[in-house]
Amino acid sequence: MISRLFLIVSSIVFATPGPAQVLWTQASPPTSPAARMNAAMADAPADSVLLFGGSSGLLVEYSDTWVWDGGAGNWVLIVTPSAPSGRAWHAMAYDEARHEVVLFGGRKSNGVGVPPTYYNDTWVWNGSAWTRVVTGGSVPSPRSHHAMAYDPTRGRIVLFGGLDANGQWLGDTWEYSAGVWRDVTPPVAASMPRPRGGHGLAALTRLPPRVVLFGGTCNDGELGDTWEWDGTQWLQREPAASPAARASFAMVRDSARDRAILLGGARSVPPFGLRVYDDTWEWDGSEWKASTYATHPGTRYGHSMAFNAYRLPPSFEPQVVTFGGSATQIVNPLRETWLGEVWRPARFSNFGAGCGGSLAPPTLVDVDASRPWIGETLRMRIAPAPTPSAIGVLGFSNTSWNGIPLPMPLSGPPLYLGLGCTLYVSIDVTFALTGGATIDWPLPMADDPNVVGLTAWLQAFVVDPGATGGLVVTNAATIVVGMRQ
Repeated sequence: MISRLFLIVSSIVFATPGPAQVLWTQASPPTSPAARMNAAMADAPADSVLLFGGSSGLLVEYSDTWVWDGGAGNWVLIVTPSAPSGRAWHAMAYDEARHEVVLFGGRKSNGVGVPPTYYNDTWVWNGSAWTRVVTGGSVPSPRSHHAMAYDPTRGRIVLFGGLDANGQWLGDTWEYSAGVWRDVTPPVAASMPRPRGGHGLAALTRLPPRVVLFGGTCNDGELGDTWEWDGTQWLQREPAASPAARASFAMVRDSARDRAILLGGARSVPPFGLRVYDDTWEWDGSEWKASTYATHPGTRYGHSMAFNAYRLPPSFEPQVVTFGGSATQIVNPLRETWLGEVWRPARFSNFGAGCGGSLAPPTLVDVDASRPWIGETLRMRIAPAPTPSAIGVLGFSNTSWNGIPLPMPLSGPPLYLGLGCTLYVSIDVTFALTGGATIDWPLPMADDPNVVGLTAWLQAFVVDPGATGGLVVTNAATIVVGMRQ
């Protein structure tokens, strides 16, 4: 108990942030898509993840539609009257404003010695059915190996690059919204990423909001550069550290923490070799950080990945879902589903009721949705305050205190407070608080990952000479300490 008390109430230590944490576990769904690589996945309506298409690795492309049900921990095959034709190396992105997944492009094999078919059709998935979009005006040329990401700040899907039917790497930039594609390629080629494919895109909303691009492959081999798109121009970033040059990795936006997550990928090794990566990296808008883990998906490339935000109740923890790929240079598609727990959510929730005296019952609330993140301060407020003096109470139980069951009425001994006054939390740590008509209660969280997941309970006593016993009490709150990275 003493160590827990020290960790949560100690002063903040502004240490250099540690490595990012993605906690991977392998799922065991009862049903699953066939082993494949170069499929596309995206967050989707109804708190699901959508997977479409991909390749068996033997010149066979799939045209099946699967949905990951995180609550059931299972893949569900969806059969629809119409759907995109079988393909691989296509791209999908979830339009959060319109609640639909947008699919564009890809290619289909036509047998040994026959050129593949490249597509430039646009489809949308509304959660139950596919609809082909009749786009007005110009559209991107047929391509594969391109990348797309939804920019929530501007409400548009951004597309960059790819490989065309002539075997040329592309370097154009397009934006899509509500059935319309626009070519937004900057006029000066020197101020934009090199033509490429097999790269990654993800949008961040932190100021300034940008779409980040990393890696891919071009005529000279794999790339390891980082660029950002601000809606009008590409800006090259030069972080101190970054993932090794690679292509065929997976990269998604973690909308819960506003980070980009990158997993795996491969790099050619002359003359005919291939290095396959097993690492996980995060981009926070200014730097890349390698993730540490005990268990992870292992080496892979050509896999698909999506971030499931779980927006609707009953809610689950946001997570990364990845499927398929190949683990070795010899193409051997995987049938594995891995889940990445990308954060530990910080929580604050009220319960119980306060009791009044000379004023209405005081209420303990969070300020501006403040949460107990490690290395930060949980900001709370007590109002109304009949006097500027209060005592904050932190406890590690809401069921008993010194053998006394909780909640405990306080109208009897030893305090003899007014009717309705109730103790909801064990009194383990107390804080002297002062203020005015309202009383602020800042509670620093230690910058220590050992407190992540710790649950505690809070309540406050406020001095009120006009109340029975001279004190009134607030409602209570449950907190769970979280970690942003």
